[in-house]
Amino acid sequence: MSETAKRINEDAVIARGARIESGAVIESGARIGSGARIERDARIESGAWIESDARIRRGTRIGRGAVIESGARIGNDTVIGNSAWIGRDARIESCAVIKNGARIGSGARIESGARIGNDAVIENDAWIASGAVIGNDAQIGRGAWIESGAVVTSNAITFNYVGSKHGTLTAYVDSQHGLYFTRGCFAGNVASFLSEVQKTHGDNKYAQSYRLLVQAAEILLTNQED
Repeated sequence: MSETAKRINEDAVIARGARIESGAVIESGARIGSGARIERDARIESGAWIESDARIRRGTRIGRGAVIESGARIGNDTVIGNSAWIGRDARIESCAVIKNGARIGSGARIESGARIGNDAVIENDAWIASGAVIGNDAQIGRGAWIESGAVVTSNAITFNYVGSKHGTLTAYVDSQHGLYFTRGCFAGNVASFLSEVQKTHGDNKYAQSYRLLVQAAEILLTNQED
């Protein structure tokens, strides 16, 4: 019996075409879909489900009852917590931490070293840059971009189809910088964002709409009253 086989629990379900590399551990009740690849020294804990064509890189741990949907890619030495859910075609880069119960939407990208808190929700196509920290229970809107190193302890909201290029404006409260905005290549606080708007758009309809969105973000994210 090979070293790989010795590490696969007899109650695990391994579909035809799945590839389990030497040193990987597949615990009781785990399910590995067709075409999935589990690299060496990865651990799939009990009851976890790795769907078809997903890839779990070297040294990564997938917690109990977690679900990795089809086509998702999980980088080296990453931790996926118990009952976490990683959506179809999501990308989780090396050394990221996705804590218990967190949900990562389809097509979302979590860069290396980012940390996603317990029960946080990262919606489809959002991008969490390297080293960012998303707090417990926070919800990050669809298509949001959270800058590298940001610490977001509450929700992040997105305004879609805005500006002359019809892009996405993301707003969130950073623990170090206060209310913060990202749009395209820009990232900054309220004052720097409004300055950039003035420089780029003057007082045209796009500038006016951006100013209204800043007011909306201030109301939604900084007003703590119910």
